[in-house]
This record gives sequence, C-alpha cells and structure tokens, in this order.
Amino acid sequence: MRRGWRAAAVVCVVATVATVATVATAGAASTRRRGDEPAGLVSGRAHHVRLRPRLATVPPSRGTIARRAAVAGRKAIATCDPAQVAALRAVPTTTRKSDRVDACVVLTTRGSGKKAARSFLGGSTATGNEINGVVAQRAESGGYELVIRLGERGTAAVAAAAPELPLAFDLDGTVVGDATLELDPAGKAGFVVTLTGADRREAEELAELIEQSRSEDLVGLVHTATMTRRARELMARADARLDEKAAFRRSCGAADATEASEALVLGCYDGRIFVLRVTRPDLAGVMPVTAAHEMLHAAFDSMPTRERRETVRRLEAFMEKSGDPRIEQLLELYEELEPGERGNELHSLVGTQVRDLPRALERYYARYFEDRSQVVDEFEGYQAVFDYLQANYDRLSSELDALKAQMDVLEPQVANASAEAESLFNQIRQLREQGRVGESNRLVDAQNAAADNANALAGQFNALVDQYNAKVTELNELAFITAATYSEISPFPIEAPG
Repeated sequence: MRRGWRAAAVVCVVATVATVATVATAGAASTRRRGDEPAGLVSGRAHHVRLRPRLATVPPSRGTIARRAAVAGRKAIATCDPAQVAALRAVPTTTRKSDRVDACVVLTTRGSGKKAARSFLGGSTATGNEINGVVAQRAESGGYELVIRLGERGTAAVAAAAPELPLAFDLDGTVVGDATLELDPAGKAGFVVTLTGADRREAEELAELIEQSRSEDLVGLVHTATMTRRARELMARADARLDEKAAFRRSCGAADATEASEALVLGCYDGRIFVLRVTRPDLAGVMPVTAAHEMLHAAFDSMPTRERRETVRRLEAFMEKSGDPRIEQLLELYEELEPGERGNELHSLVGTQVRDLPRALERYYARYFEDRSQVVDEFEGYQAVFDYLQANYDRLSSELDALKAQMDVLEPQVANASAEAESLFNQIRQLREQGRVGESNRLVDAQNAAADNANALAGQFNALVDQYNAKVTELNELAFITAATYSEISPFPIEAPG
C-alpha cells in the first residue's frame, strides 16, 4: 500500500527598493556677478591641470622629428618605462590633445625658452576636478608659489600614489613647476607649486587658469547637455560644481540614510548648483540631466515675474493635455518635499525629461539647449536601467502571485486526497485487526487509487513549491542588484532588504 504525502512550502518575504530619483531645490540669489564667471565654463573650453609623478628628465627638443622616430617615441613614452625613453635618439613632446589623465607624457617646462627643459611624467594622481581651491602667494624663500587645496577624492588619489617620486604640476600641457605635497591638521591634502622666475602678475594669472580648470568635468556635462552660452553663464554664476558623495551631503543637506530609499537627491540649487558625481558608466547620464535640471532652476529664478507666470501657464496647459502620469507622480513627491514649488519643478522636469513639446515651449527651451533631445536621450538612457529593474520586479511578482494562486487552489485538494487515502488505509487496518480480511481486500483498490491521486496532487504541489521558491530566490537576487544600482546614484548606501 502507498501513502500520499504533502510537501511544505518554504516562502521568503522579499521587498523591492521603491525609489524615485529626485532633485531638491531651494531658491536663493546667485553667488557670482555677471562678468565674474569662470571663463572655461562659459566658453565651454576648460583649462586642464594634472599632478604627475616625475619619472625622468628628458633632453631639450632637437626640432622636427621624422615620422617613424616620432611613432617609436610615442610608443616608448606609452610604456611609462624611463629606460625605454632614455634609449630613444629623439624624444617627441606630447601634444595637449594627447595629454590624457592616465597617460605617461613628455612635456616642456614653463618659461624655459627655445631649449626648453622637458620632463617624462607618469599618469596623473589629481586633476582640476579634485581641486577645491588655489591661491597665489609670496614664497618664504622669495618669488611666488601656488597653494592648491585638494578635495576628498584628490586626497585619496594622492595618498594611493607612489610617495617616493617627485611631483610636477602640468597646466594645459606645460609643466608649471615642481609640486610639494602637504597635509593640513584635518588630514586633507594640498600641494605647493614652486614658480621659478614668476612675478606676482604671472602667479595670479596661473592661479586664475587653475581655478577655471576646476570645472573640467562640468564642462563635459555642459557639452553633453548641449547648453547654450546663456545656460552656461547661469551655471557659472551659480558656481556649479560636481561633488563626491560626502561633500554633496554637506552641500545639499541630503536626506539621511533612513530616508534614502524614498527620495534620492541627485542635485540641488540654493543660488549655487551642486551635482552628485556618478561613476557607473550606464548611469552617467544622471549627471548632465541633473546639471540641466538645476540650471533650469537658476533660469526660473532669474526670470521676471510676468514671464515666469506665462511660462508656468504654458507648462500646465501642456500637462493637462498630455496627462503625463510619471511627471505628475514626481510633482506630488516634490510637493511633499518643497510645498509651493510645483511651477519651478515642472519647468525643470519638462525641459529635461519630455521629448515632444508644443512649438512655443520648444522655442522657449531653445534659449538653454542647442539640442534638447540629447538631454532627453541621456535621461531615457539611465531611466531604462531602472525601468528594466522595475519590469523584472513586476514580472517576478506577477509570476509569484500566479503560482501562489495555483498553490492555494491545489493545497486543499492535496489535503482532501491525502485524508481520503488515510481514511481508507485506517479502515483496511481496522478490518484486518477484526479478522475481516475479505472486506478489507475489497477496499484495497479504492485506497490505492486514492493514494495515487494524493501522490499525484502532492507532486504537482511540490513542483509549484519548487517553482515558487526559485522565483523567490530570483527576486531576492534582484533586490540586491536593485539596491546596489540605486546606491550608485544615492548620497547614502542603500541596503538590500533582509
């Protein structure tokens, strides 16, 4: 005789990270006066700086180098091996175009004349993006020097570099001077660049160029967003900057970690513009879109009252006609975070996230974007990552619901079939204990059929349990991936649900 058994379902509870990427704003006066903006950001051509280890000195250039020798020289320089460069008969000077952050280069020294001294330099440990500020000052030993402060990322990069190598400071492809690292009492790094033969005016001019280099990455975002000169001036007057997570939290007063799963702050505007740095390539579009969003807050802030009202009226009319539920959902969230700022947020959201607009609104936004569709492309690019995660979550949740529904229907059938088989088995046992073997044998076929039915139903139920648990495992894995993905664009790490 065979008995039917019912398997137990093992169910894990899984929660997804429900997050809306938001940008917090608060209106205030711009921090810079017109005409006082960083020229690199306004022109779209930032100066660049590199703090590089000095690997070796190189003889002055002998003039034009034959093509074959130049190719061999560039290959030797790319190895970052001083011995290979020393073995060259002719060493080419690296062009500014080839002065990449991670490349080894050969550069001339500022003010060294026709027979310019040259240096073989390693990959950069810090760039303008890591600089917090620069000051030109009189050196104790005479002459002038530049005192340059690094941010947290720059401090970490310099700390990880080889400390035994001397450092050189490269501005726009020319070695400005030797650099000496320093630490302040708080442990923050900075360095002093010695300017040989520089007077006060030249030192201050160099400091201004370095100051402009601080917008190097920001200029890239401006280009990606196709911002017009008018928009770039707004960015510059708002002293726009791209911040690491720790600095961004301080600048934007970002929500604490317990609130990070409800609203992600990617940028903020308080008269100044702050944008969170995002390093993951498939999410990098967050930065130009956020920069454009905050720039539009600055534009809204600077508009005359009458024009602002008319612009909001047109935007509301568009929303009423288009009925964009995603934008409306974001506006509801903004209303909770910033009551009374609907028009301001609508102005930024529509300008950066909606592809097709009425002609009048497109003409309006053309003040700020040469090709607004590229901003929308960036938005849709990173949004697709989160849409994919959400679609997978919805699919798995739906499949789990369907499996659960089947299990709910099948479970009582298994119980009833098992009870029937158990009842017949008990009857047979009792009859045989009473010596009524003939009567018991007449029930065997029915009991076996009931046991077969119970086992078949239990097999179906167990198969559903296996499928259900496999989906739960998949959903748990998705929850961890989702949390890690949102952490990439969150000022705080987001923990996967346990």
